[in-house]
Amino acid sequence: MSRQRGRSPNITHSPVVNLDPDRAGRWVIRHHRRGLIQRTIRRKPKWGAIDDQGITRESGFRMSLAELQRMHLRKLQIQLVEDMVTMCELDEDGTDFREPAHWEDHLKAYSQSSL
Repeated sequence: MSRQRGRSPNITHSPVVNLDPDRAGRWVIRHHRRGLIQRTIRRKPKWGAIDDQGITRESGFRMSLAELQRMHLRKLQIQLVEDMVTMCELDEDGTDFREPAHWEDHLKAYSQSSL
């Protein structure tokens, strides 16, 4: 049996996503939406019930603030990547590299949010 070196048969890779930083919010919502709100159904027996006939269902929702935090961090990461790409581009004259506006504010917001 021959096996390719360097590849694990159990690892799958996500497809590459071409992400427009100006529309990152839509992608982030699509990516995280399943974890935001989940419907819960709990079987709850009636008081004193001994068999399955006395069981009722109680439903509700579970909302994840942690998922909202992950969405926020993801958007900040996308903004920082866009800033870094801009730093590697030359200006209109082709003489110097560009410095994106507010990149330090973006870095500070990301650093404070990830604590």
